[in-house]
Amino acid sequence: MNCPIPEIRHLCTGPKVSDIAIIIPTYNQLEITRQCIDSINEQTLKVDIVVVDNASTDDTYQNLIVTYPEITVIAAKENYGGAGGLYLGQKFAYERGYKYIILSDNDAFALNDNLLLEIFNNMQSNNITKIINIAEDDKPNISFFHFICLSKN
Repeated sequence: MNCPIPEIRHLCTGPKVSDIAIIIPTYNQLEITRQCIDSINEQTLKVDIVVVDNASTDDTYQNLIVTYPEITVIAAKENYGGAGGLYLGQKFAYERGYKYIILSDNDAFALNDNLLLEIFNNMQSNNITKIINIAEDDKPNISFFHFICLSKN
């Protein structure tokens, strides 16, 4: 895919098999990002994974495109931070025609195999997004970058 987004240095595009993309920014955290991807791949709701590598120096981009050929990996020209990575991923997903975009972070892990389906169904029926993760003390708390589902519209 020819990507006209100037902040992107390299782009390895996986196949588009869903109308839903999940955006995951990362910077020098290959192993935790792999755990996050594996967690998402175990979900009942199948989504396309888009990882935005914020100019990591630990070969994150190369490792991800070799290990996960089914995902899209974006190599940013510089480290734009979490918010900048989410922005680049959203811009890419919007231009690629995804109807729904889920924002996450690379250290987010699904609590059960149906979490993304529950969030997606909740967003569709209520036009809102339920944003829940579990804190260390097992009490629910709100986390702004863990599994926010947005409609393209």
